[in-house]
Amino acid sequence: MIGQLAMETGWTPRYILNRVNVVMLSLMAADAPHYEEDRPKTAADYIREMQEREGQDGQPQKPQGVDPMTYFNEMAARD
Repeated sequence: MIGQLAMETGWTPRYILNRVNVVMLSLMAADAPHYEEDRPKTAADYIREMQEREGQDGQPQKPQGVDPMTYFNEMAARD
């Protein structure tokens, strides 16, 4: 970590070890960019994210919409 920090800041490892506060080093490490493994999202992932945004976790599912042709065909069959 110190070698990477030295490359990013331009400070020598000796300067980092002797002159930089530990709190400052931990803050710099927390702010450092990190990368997450990319994996393609599935439809279930998108639905889960949408439900989390709307605060619907644990609530019963809302009824899904019906295709218009199916709706009108059902209505015609009832008449």
